[in-house]
Amino acid sequence: MKRLSVILFCSVLLCLSCSSYLRYYPYSFHPEPDRKVTKVVLAPLNLFFPKPSQIGNSGGAVHASIAAYLTEHGVRIEPSETTKDMWEEEKRRSGGVYNPVDGTLDEKKFGATARNAVVRMCNVCSADAVIFPEIILRTATLDRNLIYWDGTVQYIEKESGGYVDPFTETFSGNSNALSLRIFIIGKDGHLILRNIAGIESLYKAAWDGLNRKWVFRKEMLADSGKIKKAVAISLHPFIFNPDYPRNPSFSKE
Repeated sequence: MKRLSVILFCSVLLCLSCSSYLRYYPYSFHPEPDRKVTKVVLAPLNLFFPKPSQIGNSGGAVHASIAAYLTEHGVRIEPSETTKDMWEEEKRRSGGVYNPVDGTLDEKKFGATARNAVVRMCNVCSADAVIFPEIILRTATLDRNLIYWDGTVQYIEKESGGYVDPFTETFSGNSNALSLRIFIIGKDGHLILRNIAGIESLYKAAWDGLNRKWVFRKEMLADSGKIKKAVAISLHPFIFNPDYPRNPSFSKE
């Protein structure tokens, strides 16, 4: 059973890292059947896969918000520094997780490395589970003055300040946005939670005369309100969120 749960976890993780991301999905929640998760190892952001290059070194506020939210709800946290070291050690032991010839992900090695890392992290830290947070790039839909993706709806912001006028400055089509994806893996290797929530768009609206254009956001991941909302959505229902959106829509990738 443990081997099967690990295989399923790795298959889900690998699929969700590919370009053929599931079009729509509700959260996937498989709580521990006979015990409550009270202590977790919180991994660094994007431990498995690189952060989007567009955000540079941003992301610290996201990780801090996750830690604060867990603590506020009675979940104890093990520092993430040891997590990174153990993951890197397991990668070296397996000879790396990428094919040295073509650079593609070696699913067999990745699966074994992930399983060994999770079991080791939980054993060393006496934890019930490991939380892997990832900031990922997604496609959002523009609808008049709104932008929505991954259970999140926001007003389209203007570079000059404020929001797009729904009557005179409407938009349609798609844009790029950032989302927070959460995996919680139990100490026996089974997937407890998979969920995702939009954080913010990469761009703001601007005008060059009568021509509309997109301008890259100057301050990335700096809005604490957006971050907190994304954290609360992405951790539901592991931590129940009464404001979780009804019938949320998710990005088509």
